[in-house]
This record gives sequence, C-alpha cells and structure tokens, in this order.
Amino acid sequence: MPIVLQKPTFIYAFILLLTIAVTACIFEWPVLHYGLRIILVPFLMYFFIKDFKKFEHALIPLLITATFFKYIGDIFFMVEMEENLFNLFAICTFIVANVGYGLMFYFSYQKKQKLRRDSYFIPEIIWLVFITVTLSLLLPYFGMYQIPAVIYTVFSSFTLCAMTRRRKYLRKKTYWTVFLGTTFLFTSDILHALGVFYNHSIHDSLILVFFTLGHYFIIKGMTVQFKDELHHEKILMKNIHA
Repeated sequence: MPIVLQKPTFIYAFILLLTIAVTACIFEWPVLHYGLRIILVPFLMYFFIKDFKKFEHALIPLLITATFFKYIGDIFFMVEMEENLFNLFAICTFIVANVGYGLMFYFSYQKKQKLRRDSYFIPEIIWLVFITVTLSLLLPYFGMYQIPAVIYTVFSSFTLCAMTRRRKYLRKKTYWTVFLGTTFLFTSDILHALGVFYNHSIHDSLILVFFTLGHYFIIKGMTVQFKDELHHEKILMKNIHA
C-alpha cells in the first residue's frame, strides 16, 4: 500500500510550505505566517486519512482526535485578544490531546510480544525526573495557569512513559520516528509555556518548527505501524483462505 507521507514529492512540498511559514514568521508577515501555520497540520491529516480511509484500525480515531485537539490548542495560542482566556483554552485542549496520545501509545503495544530485553523503567524514570524538574522551575511563574499546568504535566508524564514503553514491542522504525515526534511536540509545549514570559519572532518560529515536525513524525511513525499490522493481517487472511 503506497503511503503518501513517505513519498519524496510530499516531503519536498511539506518542507517548502514549512520553510515559507518560518520565513514569514521571522520577517513578521502575519497573513502569510498564520495562513500557512493554520493549513500545515490539516495538510498532513488530509493525506493520512486519504491513505487509510479504506482500512479500519482501532488507533486511527485516537490519532485523529489527539492531532485535532493539539492543532486547536495551537490556534488558541495565536489569538491575541483575551489572551488569558484563550491561553487557558489552549492548555485544556493540549491536556485532551495528551490523553489521546497517551492512550494511543499505550494501546499500540498491547497484546504484542516483547522484541527486546527489559531495561526496567530507566528511560521512563528519566522522563519523569525531567518533567518534574521542568515543572518545578516554571510553575512559580505561571500564576493563574498553575493548576492547569500541573494537570497537563500529569497527563504528559503518562503520554511520555507510554510512548517510551513502545520500544520493547515495536519495530525501531516506528518507535524512533514516534519518539522524535513526541519529543518535538513536548519541546513546542515548553516553548509555548515560555511564551507567557517571552515573545519574539524567533521564539514563534521555533514553536512552529517543533510543533509541525512533531505532528509529521508522530503521524509518519504511527503510519509505519498501521501499515505493518495491516500487511500482517492480510497475510493471515490469505493463509486462512488458502
């Protein structure tokens, strides 16, 4: 089954759009910047849905839901009127997105045999320490956002641990691609948090890059897993009817 997201033509077009959007952000061309920023993630999702609309997979609704709420949260952060209210909306949608991502990562390795020996929970512990330190450093400055920030951190911890746990059960290609995408999205979230205190065109362009590439790599990595499982299912069906 051909995957559009992996084709060179799509990748070149995607990189071109992202480059133009970043350039518009740096040089403060708001119409072009916000216009491209709004269409980049739907551009990804259109081709993803186009690839998989003929197939059923239990994790696809979770991926679409998580991506949608993450995307809406980024749009809320763009709104300059009633900033406190829309920032709060953005954090809430990010929390919903993290729940979706966490459930997707968790269910992605259920009922699968381990491919690698157990390394205990060392990577998960590293994530938890990093998240705790980051929260402790930023939380005193969040003001009215402190409680949503704590809730966001709790669900982010679950998401990052579930994502990291996939390493034992899935192929390296899907695991590391999703790992990279999740790390990028988490980095964009930290940059969004820093945006409460600091705002500059370079800062906004970094958010745009990490946010967009994060979505791309998560969707691409999960696409690899979906393709593998659909291929395996097709082989099983052939063997049954043979």
